[in-house]
Amino acid sequence: MARCRLSVIMPNYNDSAYLPDSIGAILSQTRTPDEVVVVDDGSTDGSVALLEDLARRHPRLRVLRNDRNRGVVFTTNRALTEAQGEYVCMASANDRLRPGHFEASMELLERHPDAGLSFSDY
Repeated sequence: MARCRLSVIMPNYNDSAYLPDSIGAILSQTRTPDEVVVVDDGSTDGSVALLEDLARRHPRLRVLRNDRNRGVVFTTNRALTEAQGEYVCMASANDRLRPGHFEASMELLERHPDAGLSFSDY
């Protein structure tokens, strides 16, 4: 069975305090995503510089910027449009995924290709 591509999308607005932990938890999964698409929504707190630094060190991370603050719905939709995976995980900038999350979720999804989504409790 071919491995399905997994994209993580993340809207960000002034969450620089959380980004190192949230993106670190995503990139340190036992099954890493094929890409992480973060769309910054006009942050003024140094998020962009932090994201660009992380992207230089992690080639799977793509950082996009809105021309101005457009809100979470627009920003999430933009990230979803950019995602290239067969499966998409929507992460908030202040989320921190537990180790093994993608491995367990993707194993189930790949084993059950008729499933439309995987859901977990928080």
